[in-house]
Amino acid sequence: MDEVQARQLEITKTKRSNLHKLISKTYQKVAAGIALTAVVSVGTTMLVGDQLAQISGNAFFMGWLLSFVLLIAAAVRVRTFVKHRENTKAQAAFYVIAAIFGLVLTLPFTYYTLDSIGAAFLISGAIFLGLARFGTTTNKDFVSWGRVLFVMLLGTVVMTFIGMFIGMGTGGIIMNILVMLLFSAYIVYDSNQLVRRNQNVAAADIEGISTLMAVDLYLDFINLFQRVLALVGDRR
Repeated sequence: MDEVQARQLEITKTKRSNLHKLISKTYQKVAAGIALTAVVSVGTTMLVGDQLAQISGNAFFMGWLLSFVLLIAAAVRVRTFVKHRENTKAQAAFYVIAAIFGLVLTLPFTYYTLDSIGAAFLISGAIFLGLARFGTTTNKDFVSWGRVLFVMLLGTVVMTFIGMFIGMGTGGIIMNILVMLLFSAYIVYDSNQLVRRNQNVAAADIEGISTLMAVDLYLDFINLFQRVLALVGDRR
């Protein structure tokens, strides 16, 4: 093996190592975010769950709207911090998102039994792990899914917003199934793009990119979990 070939082999090894580190760090952050959300949700439910169960519809809507605004702001800040290589701040903003979702999930947690919440979590976790593994290991590139999924997501947001005012009845079950399928597709897409878009990731960029991708995959899981819980959850 001549010097050029040896150098090329070393470059290839470095690229593979960096990509492996990126994947590992991304999923570690996703797991940490989910754990934080669970701790905040369970803790808040234990402390003020009974009081939250008495919240009126209007108060709940205002709380949901405020939480949504805060989530958008935090997500924007993550991207801004990563762009300026302020990785510590970006990671902190991601955990703020996880904490906010912990508070958002507190109200649904007051409606469902602990057993059904646990079952929904296990089902969602199994789906997430299976789809994420497929998206990460497949040789296919699902970049073409991006635009279609985004349009479907916008439609889902609009329908969910309308449903909060007019109610959906049986249509709510259908909507939950469709949204569950949508975020299942997003898990495949985001895990696939984690690999496909970062084949040549530099070591210096791993921390920032892993936080960005962790936000996407974390939100995929949380939205999937919410829909699974709505479908299989038993009311208290």
